[in-house]
Amino acid sequence: MSKKQKMIEMQDAKTVETVFELYMMSRIASGLAPKTIMTYRQQFHAISKYLNTKSRLFTQRYCAR
Repeated sequence: MSKKQKMIEMQDAKTVETVFELYMMSRIASGLAPKTIMTYRQQFHAISKYLNTKSRLFTQRYCAR
């Protein structure tokens, strides 16, 4: 029996704003109502007053080896 090791791989850093836009594109593609899309954008705009949306997020991906 062989044990699998879990490796952590760093992926490209994206800004909060970029991740939000990618999320919004996926929601639009899945057919979310325009009113809901508008609400999401308004909420993001509201929190962006307190959150630096230009900061980068690092994501991790676990790989079994």
